[in-house]
Amino acid sequence: MTLDLDNLTAEDQKRWDTYSMISDTFKSINGCRTRFDWSVWTQEELDTYLNELVAQSIEQQKEEEVWEKQKESELEKNIQSVIASGAGDRETAIRWMWDAFLAEKEYPDLDYWFYQLQIPYRGDLSKELTAIVQKLAA
Repeated sequence: MTLDLDNLTAEDQKRWDTYSMISDTFKSINGCRTRFDWSVWTQEELDTYLNELVAQSIEQQKEEEVWEKQKESELEKNIQSVIASGAGDRETAIRWMWDAFLAEKEYPDLDYWFYQLQIPYRGDLSKELTAIVQKLAA
């Protein structure tokens, strides 16, 4: 279906907006955009599908938040273990962990370290790690 985007009716605009939201939400969930002939779907079918995708996206976000908290908790345990192994304090433990990471890498890549640690790039823990590593680089 070819649309003249400059001369859409209100109904066509609503269908186009719904399809765009479906495409964006599907990509958020699955990592790629959906392809389907949405012109054969009724507006009600599009709305129902969008609502299902939104519910799925919300559920996925909740699961990711639980997983992120679990990974942050595991990292906290590792930090405490390094402290107990002789680091003495939190900052030293994180420095030692960074040094261990660098021993295996050709160049410092904080984002890749976070990826390996499986922690989110946002949040208090990642900010703390970033500050300590940046202090080392100064």
